[in-house]
Amino acid sequence: MRKDKIYKIISEYWNKITTVGIIVAVIVMIIAIKTYINYNMIIEEIDKVQSDIELTNEEIAYSNNFYKAYLDSEYAPYFLAHKNNALFYNEMIIRFTDPYTNKQEDNITSTSDWTVSSWADISTPQKAWQYFIKSKINN
Repeated sequence: MRKDKIYKIISEYWNKITTVGIIVAVIVMIIAIKTYINYNMIIEEIDKVQSDIELTNEEIAYSNNFYKAYLDSEYAPYFLAHKNNALFYNEMIIRFTDPYTNKQEDNITSTSDWTVSSWADISTPQKAWQYFIKSKINN
């Protein structure tokens, strides 16, 4: 008797029961997807923080082991000045030119003790090989 009543109620409200079941299943799936995405984001953030910690430790080790000794050395002002493009006494800036933009191939500029040829500013390996081969052919 009870079974018949239950079957009767289920058969009467079957459409509503399946609709509610589908809605609940979709809501549970959305919650599961959001939980999975949050879990993956937490894992990625932990990895990012660990890599940042390792990078910071490497920078600190570099500063302690090399850079501090570099700054304490007697050559530090010399290196820092050149790093900041400051010139010392009897130093000069030498301008290099590309041999393929000039009409003269043997463009050589003499500045005191330095002799600078135009091959110094060859931007690509292909241009370097072309210049090398042309210079060997011309000699």
